[in-house]
Amino acid sequence: MNISLEKVGNVQAVITVKLETADYEANVKKSLKNLQAKVQMPGFRPGHVPASLVKKMYGTQVKAEEVNKLIADNLMSYIRDNKVNMLGEPLPSATQQPQDIEKQNDFKFVFDIALAPEFTATLSADDHVKYYDIQVSEEELEDQVKQFASRAGHNENVNEYQERDLIRGILAELDENGQPKDGGLVIENAALMPTYFKDEEQKNIFATAKVNDVLTFNPSKAYAGSDTELAALLKVTKEEAANYTVDKIFTSWDPVELNQELFDQVLGEGVVKSEEEFRGKIKEQIAQQHTADSDYKFLLDVRTYLESKVGTLEFPDELLKRIMKGNNPDKDEAFV
Repeated sequence: MNISLEKVGNVQAVITVKLETADYEANVKKSLKNLQAKVQMPGFRPGHVPASLVKKMYGTQVKAEEVNKLIADNLMSYIRDNKVNMLGEPLPSATQQPQDIEKQNDFKFVFDIALAPEFTATLSADDHVKYYDIQVSEEELEDQVKQFASRAGHNENVNEYQERDLIRGILAELDENGQPKDGGLVIENAALMPTYFKDEEQKNIFATAKVNDVLTFNPSKAYAGSDTELAALLKVTKEEAANYTVDKIFTSWDPVELNQELFDQVLGEGVVKSEEEFRGKIKEQIAQQHTADSDYKFLLDVRTYLESKVGTLEFPDELLKRIMKGNNPDKDEAFV
Protein backbone atom coordinates (compact mmCIF):
# COMPACT_ATOMS: atom_id res chain seq x y z
CA MET A 1 0.00 0.00 0.00
CA ASN A 2 1.19 3.48 -0.83
CA ILE A 3 -0.30 6.67 0.71
CA SER A 4 0.84 10.14 -0.32
CA LEU A 5 -0.27 13.71 0.34
CA GLU A 6 -0.04 16.59 -2.12
CA LYS A 7 -0.96 20.15 -1.16
CA VAL A 8 -3.31 21.99 -3.51
CA GLY A 9 -2.92 25.62 -2.50
CA ASN A 10 -2.42 26.77 1.07
CA VAL A 11 -5.43 25.17 2.75
CA GLN A 12 -6.33 22.14 0.67
CA ALA A 13 -4.63 18.85 -0.08
CA VAL A 14 -5.18 15.56 -1.89
CA ILE A 15 -4.39 12.21 -0.31
CA THR A 16 -3.89 9.32 -2.72
CA VAL A 17 -4.15 5.71 -1.57
CA LYS A 18 -2.86 2.97 -3.89
CA LEU A 19 -3.62 -0.69 -3.20
CA GLU A 20 -2.14 -3.79 -4.78
CA THR A 21 -3.39 -7.37 -4.58
CA ALA A 22 -0.86 -8.25 -1.90
CA ASP A 23 -2.31 -5.59 0.43
CA TYR A 24 -5.70 -7.21 0.77
CA GLU A 25 -5.44 -10.75 -0.64
CA ALA A 26 -4.69 -12.48 2.67
CA ASN A 27 -7.62 -10.76 4.40
CA VAL A 28 -10.00 -11.71 1.58
CA LYS A 29 -8.94 -15.39 1.77
CA LYS A 30 -9.37 -15.39 5.56
CA SER A 31 -12.84 -13.82 5.34
CA LEU A 32 -13.94 -16.27 2.63
CA LYS A 33 -12.69 -19.21 4.72
CA ASN A 34 -14.67 -17.98 7.73
CA LEU A 35 -17.70 -17.50 5.53
CA GLN A 36 -17.30 -21.02 4.08
CA ALA A 37 -17.63 -22.51 7.56
CA LYS A 38 -20.95 -20.72 8.09
CA VAL A 39 -22.68 -20.62 4.71
CA GLN A 40 -25.53 -23.02 4.02
CA MET A 41 -26.47 -24.16 0.54
CA PRO A 42 -28.88 -26.87 -0.72
CA GLY A 43 -27.06 -30.12 -1.53
CA PHE A 44 -24.14 -29.47 0.82
CA ARG A 45 -23.66 -30.12 4.49
CA PRO A 46 -23.06 -26.96 6.63
CA GLY A 47 -19.38 -26.03 6.37
CA HIS A 48 -18.75 -28.22 3.35
CA VAL A 49 -19.70 -25.86 0.51
CA PRO A 50 -16.74 -25.83 -1.94
CA ALA A 51 -14.41 -22.83 -1.57
CA SER A 52 -14.62 -22.11 -5.29
CA LEU A 53 -18.40 -21.83 -5.08
CA VAL A 54 -18.23 -19.56 -2.01
CA LYS A 55 -15.71 -17.35 -3.81
CA LYS A 56 -17.88 -17.20 -6.93
CA MET A 57 -20.95 -16.16 -4.93
CA TYR A 58 -19.39 -13.87 -2.32
CA GLY A 59 -15.91 -13.04 -3.59
CA THR A 60 -16.67 -9.57 -4.97
CA GLN A 61 -18.60 -8.53 -1.87
CA VAL A 62 -15.87 -9.74 0.51
CA LYS A 63 -13.19 -8.09 -1.63
CA ALA A 64 -15.04 -4.75 -1.51
CA GLU A 65 -15.45 -4.98 2.27
CA GLU A 66 -11.78 -5.75 2.88
CA VAL A 67 -10.59 -3.00 0.53
CA ASN A 68 -12.86 -0.43 2.19
CA LYS A 69 -11.78 -1.53 5.66
CA LEU A 70 -8.10 -1.33 4.71
CA ILE A 71 -8.51 2.17 3.28
CA ALA A 72 -10.46 3.46 6.29
CA ASP A 73 -7.95 2.14 8.84
CA ASN A 74 -4.81 3.22 7.03
CA LEU A 75 -6.06 6.61 5.82
CA MET A 76 -6.84 7.84 9.33
CA SER A 77 -3.61 6.31 10.68
CA TYR A 78 -1.63 8.22 8.03
CA ILE A 79 -3.34 11.50 8.96
CA ARG A 80 -2.72 10.91 12.67
CA ASP A 81 0.89 9.71 12.34
CA ASN A 82 1.84 12.57 10.01
CA LYS A 83 0.07 15.12 12.21
CA VAL A 84 -2.00 16.48 9.34
CA ASN A 85 -3.93 19.42 10.80
CA MET A 86 -7.22 18.81 9.04
CA LEU A 87 -10.69 20.41 9.18
CA GLY A 88 -13.58 17.97 8.98
CA GLU A 89 -13.03 14.56 7.38
CA PRO A 90 -11.56 13.33 4.08
CA LEU A 91 -13.99 13.36 1.16
CA PRO A 92 -13.79 11.29 -2.03
CA SER A 93 -12.19 13.60 -4.56
CA ALA A 94 -14.14 15.09 -7.42
CA THR A 95 -11.33 13.71 -9.65
CA GLN A 96 -11.79 10.13 -8.42
CA GLN A 97 -11.98 7.65 -11.30
CA PRO A 98 -14.47 4.76 -11.07
CA GLN A 99 -12.93 1.56 -9.65
CA ASP A 100 -14.18 -1.86 -10.72
CA ILE A 101 -13.93 -4.02 -7.62
CA GLU A 102 -14.78 -7.21 -9.48
CA LYS A 103 -12.35 -6.88 -12.40
CA GLN A 104 -9.50 -4.76 -10.98
CA ASN A 105 -6.73 -6.01 -8.72
CA ASP A 106 -4.93 -2.71 -8.15
CA PHE A 107 -6.84 0.33 -6.95
CA LYS A 108 -6.30 4.05 -6.64
CA PHE A 109 -8.46 6.14 -4.32
CA VAL A 110 -8.17 9.93 -4.07
CA PHE A 111 -9.46 12.06 -1.17
CA ASP A 112 -9.81 15.83 -0.76
CA ILE A 113 -8.98 17.22 2.67
CA ALA A 114 -9.35 20.71 4.10
CA LEU A 115 -6.22 21.91 5.88
CA ALA A 116 -6.43 24.20 8.88
CA PRO A 117 -4.81 27.54 7.98
CA GLU A 118 -1.38 28.08 9.49
CA PHE A 119 -0.63 31.29 11.30
CA THR A 120 1.65 32.80 13.91
CA ALA A 121 0.95 35.49 16.47
CA THR A 122 4.06 36.77 18.19
CA LEU A 123 3.77 38.94 21.29
CA SER A 124 6.43 41.23 22.69
CA ALA A 125 6.80 43.73 25.51
CA ASP A 126 5.28 46.34 23.23
CA ASP A 127 1.94 44.52 23.12
CA HIS A 128 -0.58 45.52 25.78
CA VAL A 129 -4.06 44.29 26.69
CA LYS A 130 -5.94 45.91 29.56
CA TYR A 131 -6.96 43.85 32.58
CA TYR A 132 -10.00 45.26 34.37
CA ASP A 133 -9.87 45.01 38.15
CA ILE A 134 -13.54 45.33 39.15
CA GLN A 135 -13.98 46.93 42.56
CA VAL A 136 -16.79 46.02 44.99
CA SER A 137 -18.93 49.11 45.59
CA GLU A 138 -20.59 49.85 48.93
CA GLU A 139 -23.97 49.76 47.21
CA GLU A 140 -23.27 46.30 45.83
CA LEU A 141 -22.10 45.06 49.24
CA GLU A 142 -25.18 46.51 50.96
CA ASP A 143 -27.51 44.88 48.42
CA GLN A 144 -25.90 41.48 48.98
CA VAL A 145 -26.11 41.79 52.78
CA LYS A 146 -29.79 42.74 52.50
CA GLN A 147 -30.43 39.73 50.26
CA PHE A 148 -28.93 37.37 52.84
CA ALA A 149 -31.00 38.98 55.59
CA SER A 150 -34.14 38.80 53.46
CA ARG A 151 -33.64 35.12 52.55
CA ALA A 152 -33.38 34.24 56.22
CA GLY A 153 -36.41 36.41 57.06
CA HIS A 154 -39.83 35.39 58.31
CA ASN A 155 -43.47 36.34 57.92
CA GLU A 156 -44.83 38.96 60.27
CA ASN A 157 -48.42 40.11 60.72
CA VAL A 158 -48.99 43.83 60.15
CA ASN A 159 -52.02 46.10 60.41
CA GLU A 160 -51.67 48.11 57.21
CA TYR A 161 -50.92 47.02 53.67
CA GLN A 162 -47.56 47.94 52.18
CA GLU A 163 -46.32 47.41 48.64
CA ARG A 164 -45.44 43.75 47.92
CA ASP A 165 -47.30 42.45 51.00
CA LEU A 166 -49.16 39.14 50.81
CA ILE A 167 -52.84 39.37 51.75
CA ARG A 168 -54.82 36.49 53.23
CA GLY A 169 -58.54 36.56 53.88
CA ILE A 170 -61.99 35.33 52.88
CA LEU A 171 -63.18 35.81 49.30
CA ALA A 172 -66.97 35.88 48.94
CA GLU A 173 -68.99 36.22 45.74
CA LEU A 174 -71.49 39.12 45.72
CA ASP A 175 -74.96 39.39 44.22
CA GLU A 176 -76.29 42.32 42.18
CA ASN A 177 -76.98 44.24 45.44
CA GLY A 178 -73.42 43.93 46.65
CA GLN A 179 -74.30 41.31 49.28
CA PRO A 180 -72.79 37.81 49.72
CA LYS A 181 -74.55 35.67 47.17
CA ASP A 182 -76.71 32.76 48.33
CA GLY A 183 -74.78 29.63 47.38
CA GLY A 184 -72.08 31.80 45.88
CA LEU A 185 -68.37 31.11 45.86
CA VAL A 186 -66.58 31.41 49.23
CA ILE A 187 -62.85 30.80 49.56
CA GLU A 188 -61.39 30.56 53.08
CA ASN A 189 -57.83 31.77 53.67
CA ALA A 190 -57.38 32.96 50.08
CA ALA A 191 -54.01 34.55 49.23
CA LEU A 192 -53.25 37.35 46.78
CA MET A 193 -50.62 39.99 46.10
CA PRO A 194 -52.11 43.23 44.72
CA THR A 195 -48.62 44.27 43.62
CA TYR A 196 -48.96 41.86 40.71
CA PHE A 197 -52.41 43.03 39.60
CA LYS A 198 -52.30 44.11 35.97
CA ASP A 199 -55.02 46.74 36.42
CA GLU A 200 -53.95 49.88 38.31
CA GLU A 201 -57.52 50.74 39.34
CA GLN A 202 -57.97 47.36 41.00
CA LYS A 203 -54.52 47.59 42.57
CA ASN A 204 -55.34 50.99 44.11
CA ILE A 205 -58.36 49.52 45.92
CA PHE A 206 -55.88 47.91 48.34
CA ALA A 207 -53.46 50.85 48.62
CA THR A 208 -54.65 52.05 52.06
CA ALA A 209 -56.31 48.86 53.31
CA LYS A 210 -56.14 47.77 56.95
CA VAL A 211 -56.86 44.54 58.79
CA ASN A 212 -60.63 43.73 58.91
CA ASP A 213 -61.43 46.08 56.02
CA VAL A 214 -64.02 44.74 53.61
CA LEU A 215 -63.26 45.65 50.01
CA THR A 216 -64.91 44.87 46.69
CA PHE A 217 -62.78 44.15 43.63
CA ASN A 218 -63.05 42.33 40.33
CA PRO A 219 -60.50 39.49 40.05
CA SER A 220 -61.04 39.10 36.31
CA LYS A 221 -60.25 42.77 35.72
CA ALA A 222 -57.41 42.73 38.27
CA TYR A 223 -55.61 39.97 36.37
CA ALA A 224 -56.69 41.20 32.93
CA GLY A 225 -58.76 38.09 32.38
CA SER A 226 -55.79 35.70 32.76
CA ASP A 227 -57.30 32.23 33.02
CA THR A 228 -54.24 30.85 34.78
CA GLU A 229 -54.11 33.46 37.52
CA LEU A 230 -57.87 33.47 38.05
CA ALA A 231 -57.96 29.70 38.31
CA ALA A 232 -55.16 29.75 40.88
CA LEU A 233 -56.95 32.37 43.01
CA LEU A 234 -60.62 31.39 42.68
CA LYS A 235 -60.55 27.77 41.49
CA VAL A 236 -63.07 28.85 38.81
CA THR A 237 -63.02 29.60 35.10
CA LYS A 238 -62.74 33.08 33.61
CA GLU A 239 -66.47 33.08 32.76
CA GLU A 240 -67.39 32.39 36.40
CA ALA A 241 -65.26 35.18 37.85
CA ALA A 242 -67.25 38.14 39.22
CA ASN A 243 -66.98 40.67 42.07
CA TYR A 244 -65.67 39.39 45.36
CA THR A 245 -65.05 40.85 48.81
CA VAL A 246 -62.06 40.16 51.00
CA ASP A 247 -61.76 40.21 54.78
CA LYS A 248 -58.11 41.11 55.02
CA ILE A 249 -55.31 39.52 57.02
CA PHE A 250 -51.92 40.96 56.17
CA THR A 251 -48.57 39.20 56.09
CA SER A 252 -45.28 40.99 55.53
CA TRP A 253 -41.83 39.50 54.96
CA ASP A 254 -39.51 40.77 57.69
CA PRO A 255 -35.74 40.40 57.17
CA VAL A 256 -33.77 39.02 60.11
CA GLU A 257 -31.32 41.11 62.08
CA LEU A 258 -27.61 41.05 61.28
CA ASN A 259 -26.68 38.80 64.19
CA GLN A 260 -24.57 35.73 64.92
CA GLU A 261 -27.35 33.37 63.85
CA LEU A 262 -27.37 34.89 60.36
CA PHE A 263 -23.55 34.97 60.20
CA ASP A 264 -23.38 31.25 61.01
CA GLN A 265 -26.18 30.40 58.58
CA VAL A 266 -24.51 32.18 55.65
CA LEU A 267 -20.81 31.53 56.28
CA GLY A 268 -20.68 28.58 58.67
CA GLU A 269 -20.56 28.39 62.42
CA GLY A 270 -17.99 30.62 64.06
CA VAL A 271 -16.38 31.86 60.83
CA VAL A 272 -17.06 35.50 61.77
CA LYS A 273 -18.01 37.10 65.09
CA SER A 274 -19.18 40.58 64.14
CA GLU A 275 -21.10 42.50 61.50
CA GLU A 276 -17.84 44.09 60.35
CA GLU A 277 -16.25 40.67 59.79
CA PHE A 278 -19.44 39.44 58.09
CA ARG A 279 -19.43 42.33 55.65
CA GLY A 280 -15.72 41.76 55.01
CA LYS A 281 -16.30 38.11 54.08
CA ILE A 282 -19.24 38.96 51.84
CA LYS A 283 -17.09 41.58 50.12
CA GLU A 284 -14.39 38.92 49.54
CA GLN A 285 -16.96 36.59 47.96
CA ILE A 286 -18.19 39.31 45.62
CA ALA A 287 -14.58 40.21 44.75
CA GLN A 288 -13.88 36.57 43.82
CA GLN A 289 -16.86 36.62 41.47
CA HIS A 290 -15.55 39.83 39.93
CA THR A 291 -12.10 38.25 39.49
CA ALA A 292 -13.65 35.45 37.43
CA ASP A 293 -15.48 38.09 35.37
CA SER A 294 -12.26 40.06 34.92
CA ASP A 295 -10.35 36.95 33.83
CA TYR A 296 -13.03 36.06 31.29
CA LYS A 297 -13.09 39.61 29.93
CA PHE A 298 -9.29 39.56 29.67
CA LEU A 299 -9.38 36.22 27.82
CA LEU A 300 -11.86 37.60 25.27
CA ASP A 301 -9.80 40.78 24.80
CA VAL A 302 -6.56 38.81 24.32
CA ARG A 303 -8.26 36.60 21.75
CA THR A 304 -9.57 39.65 19.87
CA TYR A 305 -6.14 41.28 20.02
CA LEU A 306 -4.41 38.17 18.67
CA GLU A 307 -6.98 37.83 15.90
CA SER A 308 -6.22 41.39 14.86
CA LYS A 309 -2.47 40.59 14.67
CA VAL A 310 -3.08 37.39 12.68
CA GLY A 311 -5.34 39.13 10.18
CA THR A 312 -7.68 37.41 7.73
CA LEU A 313 -7.27 33.64 7.43
CA GLU A 314 -7.80 31.65 4.25
CA PHE A 315 -10.22 28.69 4.26
CA PRO A 316 -11.19 26.20 1.54
CA ASP A 317 -14.79 27.41 1.49
CA GLU A 318 -16.12 25.16 -1.27
CA LEU A 319 -14.58 22.04 0.21
CA LEU A 320 -15.86 22.90 3.67
CA LYS A 321 -19.35 23.28 2.18
CA ARG A 322 -19.03 19.81 0.68
CA ILE A 323 -17.94 18.44 4.05
CA MET A 324 -20.87 20.08 5.84
CA LYS A 325 -23.28 18.84 3.21
CA GLY A 326 -21.84 15.34 3.49
CA ASN A 327 -22.29 15.41 7.26
CA ASN A 328 -25.85 16.76 6.95
CA PRO A 329 -27.41 15.09 3.90
CA ASP A 330 -30.92 15.88 5.11
CA LYS A 331 -30.29 19.66 5.05
CA ASP A 332 -31.04 21.83 2.03
CA GLU A 333 -28.47 23.99 0.22
CA ALA A 334 -29.31 27.05 2.33
CA PHE A 335 -27.83 25.21 5.33
CA VAL A 336 -24.35 25.38 3.88
